[in-house]
Amino acid sequence: MSQQRALLIGNSDGIGLAFTEALLRENWSVTGLSRSTVPEGEVAQGSGDYVHITCDVLDATYRGQLERACETRGPFDVVVHLVGVGYGLKDDNFAREAETFRTNLISMVELVEVVFPTFLAAGRGHLIGLSSIADDLLMADSPSYGASKSGYSSYLKALGLAYRARGIAVTNVRFGFVDTKMAKGKIRPLMISTAKAVLVLKRCIAGRPAQSTYPKAAGGAVRVLRWAQNLRIWFA
Repeated sequence: MSQQRALLIGNSDGIGLAFTEALLRENWSVTGLSRSTVPEGEVAQGSGDYVHITCDVLDATYRGQLERACETRGPFDVVVHLVGVGYGLKDDNFAREAETFRTNLISMVELVEVVFPTFLAAGRGHLIGLSSIADDLLMADSPSYGASKSGYSSYLKALGLAYRARGIAVTNVRFGFVDTKMAKGKIRPLMISTAKAVLVLKRCIAGRPAQSTYPKAAGGAVRVLRWAQNLRIWFA
């Protein structure tokens, strides 16, 4: 069996770094792209091989780097988008609202524009995107984060419907709180470890579901909160 190939976008820390290490231990060929380099010695390569591309998804060179990666390291069996930022609104400062959409959502759309033609040419492929259970919430303290994740989830689910019959799977992963630098709040209910998040991603590779929400209890809690938010809107 030939070595499986993965392209991971946003893998220099947190879930991305842990997932990189997990795939390398299982003899995957992994290409990582992130704005930070992976510190030397951080990637325990196991029996796989690893190449890192240092590039911010907001850089003008991002698309070109993706194209070169597909040409030199592909075709990829699995492509995983792990990028996410959330700055919130503080002191009526809107300076990073558009940046949040470009980072969280547009970088995914640009990734699709590059990798989907290679999937179609091969007649197979699997795209996994890390969304959030926040995709179903109205986040008054961080409207750009919630809205970008809402668009992200909707886009991935629609892509999955459009291309599954042609051999391409799309999986929308909705995590709650994960123990990374993104989990900044003092209250972080049902928070999971990066190791648990990696197990979820590995199950997604094996099962190729259209959507995976973890933990499921967090997804249920969010639906209740959204119902309460709708009441506030209706009776405002």
